[in-house]
Amino acid sequence: KLALMLANIAQDPSMESDHALPNAKETGDCWAKAKLTSFLETSVHYDKKQILVAVQELGLKDIEVILLKKLGRHSEALRIIALEIGDCAAAEKYCREQGGRALLLELFHLYLHPKDNVDPMYEAAASLLDQPDSQFDPRELLDAFPNHFPIQKAAHVLQRIFHSQIQSYHQQKIAINLAKVEHLRSSSEKFQEFSHCVSVTSSSSCSFCCSRINTSIFALLPGNKIVCYRCYSSFVANAGSK
Repeated sequence: KLALMLANIAQDPSMESDHALPNAKETGDCWAKAKLTSFLETSVHYDKKQILVAVQELGLKDIEVILLKKLGRHSEALRIIALEIGDCAAAEKYCREQGGRALLLELFHLYLHPKDNVDPMYEAAASLLDQPDSQFDPRELLDAFPNHFPIQKAAHVLQRIFHSQIQSYHQQKIAINLAKVEHLRSSSEKFQEFSHCVSVTSSSSCSFCCSRINTSIFALLPGNKIVCYRCYSSFVANAGSK
């Protein structure tokens, strides 16, 4: 009820007879909208769909955006901000806060294909592309461009995007090739380690304790030193404690 009352006051401040405010038309409008905006953004004790219907009937577009955002209907909210309110900066901010790159791409499509007898917003579309953190996929952009799009409006932006994509591709190729080189190097080192061989006979003895190896378990240390398992365990334990 409070939301409905505030919505009506925002539409017609003269209805607010219980609050004598100077400059009722202007002050009452601002006061009611501020109160309604604060209430809708912070409270959960209202029926979003019911208030949305009332707000749509009153034509309060900025309040309608809040409700659509609460309902998760971001495409509708974005269309109102970009085309009906005409605030491109607010539309981009909404995209970044609510949907990221996917919603930015939707906004780009909206500028180029607004429908409902609305003229395409080529300047806004080019401006959207000219953001350093847009990270659009060039293939998505080319699919979105209509045949009659004046390409010169976005030529420098497209050039930058394609140059960035090509540079990123080359960097990825370099990283992949370096990883392959590192893999080959480690494989070579492993092969060399496993290619070491040693001959153990009945007279072979541990390089540390001089006990006979015979058929006991033994280990091979650097320098082709043969050690029994007991000495090897001690060697590993001492090396780990240092």
